[in-house]
Amino acid sequence: MHIDIAQLTITFGSRVLLDKFDAQIAARTMTAVVGPSGSGKTSLLAAIAGQGSVSGGSIAFVDDSGVRETGARWDKVCWIPQSLNALGSRSVLDNAMLAALGEGRSISESTDIAHECLRSVGLGDKVEMAAKNLSGGELQRLAIARVLASSRPV
Repeated sequence: MHIDIAQLTITFGSRVLLDKFDAQIAARTMTAVVGPSGSGKTSLLAAIAGQGSVSGGSIAFVDDSGVRETGARWDKVCWIPQSLNALGSRSVLDNAMLAALGEGRSISESTDIAHECLRSVGLGDKVEMAAKNLSGGELQRLAIARVLASSRPV
């Protein structure tokens, strides 16, 4: 799946963050959004994820067969917010299971997926630990594991 962004305008109050922004984000690639603080990076990501509003332009998701869906689609995108949002009193495993459970998977399947994702980010030995006891870097990896547990294509 790739993303086509055309003439996207995002405003915040009277301030224009993005003005007629164009981008194509290729499938199966990693893309960095860089810029100074307040330049609209998070607003752009929120718009793509369907969690922010746009003033103009379009966002389209194009699957491998060429089917084009216009508009931001929260059901296609999974992202890691700046605040990470771990449930501190819950276990690392419980936190990693959230994405799969939220997609309607069974507890058993969600557990298996979470274990695999936690192993892939080097947290397989911390599944029973409360998330509040993780270091900052470990919390980042927990957030990545939770995203990997999702079936969303972006």
